[in-house]
Amino acid sequence: MLPARSFLVLAKNRGEFAKLYGATKGVFDEFGGALDNDGETLTLLRPGAQAGEEIVVDRVKYEARAPWPLAAAGRGGSLQLIDPAQDNARVSNWSDGTGWRFFSLTGIPNSTRLLLYLDTPGNLYLDDVALVAGTVPAAGANLMVNGDFEGPLMPAWKLLGTNGTNTAVSPAARHNGNFGLDLRFNPAGNSVQFLYQDLADFASNDTHTLSFWYLPSTNANNLQVRMSTSLRATLDVRALTGAQAVFATPGTNSVLTRTLPPYPLVWLNEVLPVNASGLMDAQGEREPWIELYNSSAAPIALDGLYLSDDYLDLTKWPFPAGPALNPGGFKVVFADGQTNQSTDAEWHTNFRLNSGTGSVALSRVANSTPQIIDYLNFDNLAADRSYGSFPDGQLFARQQFFHATPGGTNDGTAAPLVVYINEWMAANSGFIRDPADNDADDWFELYNPNAYTVDLGGYFLTDDLTNPFQYAIPDNRQYTMAPFGYLLVWADGETGQNSSNRADLHVNFQLRQAGEAIGLFAADGTLIDAVTFGPQTNNVSQGRYPEGTGPVYFMALPTPRGANVDPRPFTPPQITRITVASAQVTLTVSTIPGRSYRVEYQDDLGLPAWSPLGADQMAGGSSLTVQDNLGPSTQRFYRATMLP
Repeated sequence: MLPARSFLVLAKNRGEFAKLYGATKGVFDEFGGALDNDGETLTLLRPGAQAGEEIVVDRVKYEARAPWPLAAAGRGGSLQLIDPAQDNARVSNWSDGTGWRFFSLTGIPNSTRLLLYLDTPGNLYLDDVALVAGTVPAAGANLMVNGDFEGPLMPAWKLLGTNGTNTAVSPAARHNGNFGLDLRFNPAGNSVQFLYQDLADFASNDTHTLSFWYLPSTNANNLQVRMSTSLRATLDVRALTGAQAVFATPGTNSVLTRTLPPYPLVWLNEVLPVNASGLMDAQGEREPWIELYNSSAAPIALDGLYLSDDYLDLTKWPFPAGPALNPGGFKVVFADGQTNQSTDAEWHTNFRLNSGTGSVALSRVANSTPQIIDYLNFDNLAADRSYGSFPDGQLFARQQFFHATPGGTNDGTAAPLVVYINEWMAANSGFIRDPADNDADDWFELYNPNAYTVDLGGYFLTDDLTNPFQYAIPDNRQYTMAPFGYLLVWADGETGQNSSNRADLHVNFQLRQAGEAIGLFAADGTLIDAVTFGPQTNNVSQGRYPEGTGPVYFMALPTPRGANVDPRPFTPPQITRITVASAQVTLTVSTIPGRSYRVEYQDDLGLPAWSPLGADQMAGGSSLTVQDNLGPSTQRFYRATMLP
């Protein structure tokens, strides 16, 4: 039983946990798994009526890439939930304790001048400085000029003295937008060495709130913020180091907790960045597009929300005021940078998606700062391929789509694919060695019988046909197969050997010499091809001949990465029997099953040409029968040929 508002901690190792966090923090149990620094999905399950019927209680999917905080990706920090009362699947509801921090101060200015300086030599990044009437930070008209530093520093901001001469607007300093402030003092600032802004007259005797964002500094100690004796602060801006920098609070309240508003149930449902032959806009142009979906039972207003292709500029394109997205409704927005083409019915963003690799964020402003509602990271999408949620309106299952569905329910049907498992060796004792580590590993070969290139990214390989999703082929455009080409797959369980400078693929399973199966599946579970094999002999492969579609043979001459050599014995055909009834001749030809034959004739051996007696035939057994009508001929000669 877990009491209300209490915590339960699982640890990989109790002893190591106690060394880092203290022996007084109890560990419920040791966790036999591991958390992947590259990202994964954590699922809390409740037992069902029987095995396989577990009930999902909660899930979180995290990534080791933006917009997720990076300090927890093997760098010593943890991901901490910000507001337990809100959706914990949202990236903006998690923090690693690093990154930009928000500061606000409420009081009576009694002055129209704001001054800032560092009291030790160093630099500090600042952004989004706001002074507003009342007690709510950044709510209402901002009295500061160029408080977002999107324009030149001067003339709105000025420097007194020379110690802050290197202070400048910088793209490296931004919290939001394209620029922020790089505040630099060397030597330190003081009461006669500072950055300041003189504001236009305002009711300085009334209560106001000053706020800004800052990035903790590695070399400065304190930021001095002053307007008057009642509105001033000394802010410790030094970034924590060493053990103090490990932001983790197992078994107790997070130090990062704050209240967030509920998340609206509107989603980035699908994006198509390279539109070559799909949906056209009102101008008759095929442009990149983004699709939103409302999974709730009520209309959701979109004004106050934003789209962006830059996680550092989340408010790049605001939605027009007024429209709402109906329950279960979809909305397509063209991401083409052509806002002049926007109408009430069709919207165009001020940014353009230019390639098959990129990001899209849907955001709001909460607690005076832009906050991601949903996002999509897509990689290496080919023309007319989209990426999004399947099923609609959720964060956990997202994939590439062959069938784009702008304005409608996503279609997860896999792309048509014809690829064969063509050859395999489950007992490689040295016939060929893996160039990645020189090991004699198991291998198998895939064959593309098409006259066009196929991309295997996003498909799955397995040695257990009941587990079709055992290994996902990386969807990075690396594992493509040329027309009539081959891909060698090392079944060595060493996926870490996959590299952009190695053509071969490594999967997370091995082959059993005693026999098993190999399967190739699509992302929707559709079987593309499979083989089942029995006991194998050292350094002898097994495969298909002809390529892909023929029967399976043992191959004494394996050909990894190349065409299979005909394994069948070469025995010339013989015409073993001829019967004549009136003008009807029947010939019996000895054959090898699976081989193709041609029977020819001529009436005069002095002539060079032979004529085919009917169409070529593939033998289904040890002989085949061919008939001929002699007609007026008084003699006829026959020959049989086995074809390559």
